[in-house]
Amino acid sequence: MYLVLSVFLAMDVIIMTAWSLINPFYPEIEYFPRETSDVTDKDTEFLPQLQHCRSQNLFVWYGTCILLPCFDLQQSVDGPHCCYSEYTKH
Repeated sequence: MYLVLSVFLAMDVIIMTAWSLINPFYPEIEYFPRETSDVTDKDTEFLPQLQHCRSQNLFVWYGTCILLPCFDLQQSVDGPHCCYSEYTKH
């Protein structure tokens, strides 16, 4: 069990390292309309903004991070048993 967990952890570290080296995140700032203050001075304005972290091909990396370990887990559960069962029946 520890071996399987170690392999999954190593895969995640490799995927995340590749992601950060090949396609790093970059900040993207979204600006909203200016707002005047209702409470303080009328000559004070606020410029609301929202910062996102973006990456090109973001969903490809999400899919890699989620589907690859699921595929390996499915193969480790089903894979060896079905291969060996053919040889043990004869």
